[in-house]
Amino acid sequence: MFLKSYLIDTFRFNDRMNRQMLAKIAQLPAPGAAVRQFSHLINSQNKWLARILQDPDAPAMSWWDPVYPIGELAERWHKSLQTWLDFLDEKTDREIGEEVEFTGYDGTRWTAALSDIALQLNYHSIHHRAQMQVDIRNQGLEPDFIDYIGTKYRRVADTPANEKILELAAKFEEIRSGTPWYGDNFQKIAANVTPARALEPGHSNNSIIQMVWHMIYWRKPLIERLKGNLEFRGRIEDPDNWHKDHSFTETDWPAVLNAFDQQHAELMALLRAKDDAYLTTRYRDGKNMAWFIEGVLQHDIYHLGQIAAIGLKV
Repeated sequence: MFLKSYLIDTFRFNDRMNRQMLAKIAQLPAPGAAVRQFSHLINSQNKWLARILQDPDAPAMSWWDPVYPIGELAERWHKSLQTWLDFLDEKTDREIGEEVEFTGYDGTRWTAALSDIALQLNYHSIHHRAQMQVDIRNQGLEPDFIDYIGTKYRRVADTPANEKILELAAKFEEIRSGTPWYGDNFQKIAANVTPARALEPGHSNNSIIQMVWHMIYWRKPLIERLKGNLEFRGRIEDPDNWHKDHSFTETDWPAVLNAFDQQHAELMALLRAKDDAYLTTRYRDGKNMAWFIEGVLQHDIYHLGQIAAIGLKV
């Protein structure tokens, strides 16, 4: 399964970098050009999969239109990416290496290996990120370091000092978008939850959208303590814990998922900046940070199981 796992990992790398790019685009004084480029990435993934699946509407689909509102980019990107991940997940290495036919730009039939189409989409994403990086710099902001090697290399001297921290960060990534042993990841489960289902009462009369918000709420103390605010703590009785005073609508579901993703990116950046010695740091309850981080991980897994069960309920 080397080819399949390689392509899925490549899509996930592009996902991380594109979400990081989106956060920077949101800071631009004039985001129009970058929004158009990012919309193009979404449209390209959608059109290529439609071609492969022999969708009769595929030839009429545009590479560049529509240009989506900036507030919709994260959710539309996620849906576009997830369809590709699900599609590849059902294939074998042999099937991924085989050629598929599609209707080309001139209306005639063309063929290419499925693996080459998948690689094209990822190389294409890198190409347009470079253009967006130029736009970001031209508008006075410093672009982020988003090279692939930056997700892989480690200074040799740092390896023994942050090995445990990186293992914990990998567990958070596994929950969000990896392949955990206990079932599907957060992204895959959430992608199968409709906005209407997200609002339905479930465990303890809490809806899925409230559970995701509850997960966000209890990640906040970890983020604050990673920032140095060791006195910060969440409160069970806080109305914001379950957001029970808020009347959610179906339009809130993509926004809550986006909030989870943005918070996840912040958490990963803060966690990876620490070394293993930080895990022995004690906070106000007399516990160390290793204990607290593991607690947040187990809390995420617990509620992810509930979300999966409610989301699959007929």
